[in-house]
Amino acid sequence: MSFESWRVLDGCVCVAPPCHHTRSDVRPIFLCAGSNVSVFIIGLPDLPGWGALALVFSNCIMPIKRQSTPRLVADQLKSEIEHGSRTTFLPGQQKLAKELGVSVPSVRGAIRFLVDEGYLEVPKKGQKIRIRSNQGDRISPASNLLLISPKRERLSELSFELLAGIEERWREHFPKSNVISVQRTERPMSHDELAQEISVNHVRGVVAFEALEGWSEQLNQIDLPVYRLAGAPIAPKLGESGWGVSIEQVISSILGHLHGLGHRRILTPILRPNLRESILGAYAASAVGVAFDGEEMVPLFPLDDEPRFRAFWERALTRFQPTAVVCIYTPVLFSLYGFCQVAGLRIPSHLSAVTIEHHQLVRFLMPRIAAPIVRGEGIRDVVNARLKLFDKWLKDGLQPQGYKLMGREFDWGESIRDIR
Repeated sequence: MSFESWRVLDGCVCVAPPCHHTRSDVRPIFLCAGSNVSVFIIGLPDLPGWGALALVFSNCIMPIKRQSTPRLVADQLKSEIEHGSRTTFLPGQQKLAKELGVSVPSVRGAIRFLVDEGYLEVPKKGQKIRIRSNQGDRISPASNLLLISPKRERLSELSFELLAGIEERWREHFPKSNVISVQRTERPMSHDELAQEISVNHVRGVVAFEALEGWSEQLNQIDLPVYRLAGAPIAPKLGESGWGVSIEQVISSILGHLHGLGHRRILTPILRPNLRESILGAYAASAVGVAFDGEEMVPLFPLDDEPRFRAFWERALTRFQPTAVVCIYTPVLFSLYGFCQVAGLRIPSHLSAVTIEHHQLVRFLMPRIAAPIVRGEGIRDVVNARLKLFDKWLKDGLQPQGYKLMGREFDWGESIRDIR
């Protein structure tokens, strides 16, 4: 069957580098429950030991706003608790995930919903999760904000105005809530200290102001939505390649394979300047058309600069008219789907997206929170622009954002369909 005969909305190829895992460890990943999913394995013959798991699903448009898997799991568990079929304790997360046929991250998200709604006690490390089975035993839903920031006397006028706006908007969105302020010191809170602060104060979400050195691990481990106000990513940073082969070799192999499937116009947006030579070298050695020229970097999600984003992807999708996009790391994939959704740009139904990522560890789980570029001159212009992003986060239901590090149990399906 030729590539052109597929009715494709989009596709995702996870490239697996050589590693100590056996092939049986590479599990099928389904992008979208309920759609007509076709899974096939492709090989990359010019890189021995490499393989790729490709996923393509049929051209069925599914709504953006629909209940996520964690919400559905939470509703099912809530019903079972209310009807008395689950009492005292929940089983472990892995056992519960296997019982319900969902991923562990989905169960973790469902537990967070039920803690917020007062059906479960706050999980403690190494202990079972207790069910609040009686209505009178249930606490009121968590609604407070934990704000981690520098000491107030060290804040600039702009930062002070920004924090005041954050507190005001949180209280407007959650009328009976409080803002618990944690001022950063030389010694960051430990995971247990942070978990205790969240439990005692019935915290619903966390706002972390500026780059929080030493806080990355703790913020990754808490099971709450975290908003990074100034757009700081979480360490560690990625090098050009952690695979023992160069990015140029990987791209050349993928270009050759896509060319064999009938693709002649393959777009590879440039994520970082140090990848430019590798990308151009791979294209120069291939038979496919070069999609980009110039010095422009791909805009990341969400809206750093909407006019620049529109110009970038409109040029990419209309002028170059690619049939495939090779995304060097997942942020480019999020830029393509997330940004186009926000800006209302149409993604061609025939377009296939390929993302290259580490096999053992999925980095860049969620789109970053980025401080927007502001054209105005006054402090109020800057504050209003950043508060606009925070308002969107509140209205979207505090969707977890920022870089995360997750194991291979990460549910790709939930991630992709959430941004679609």
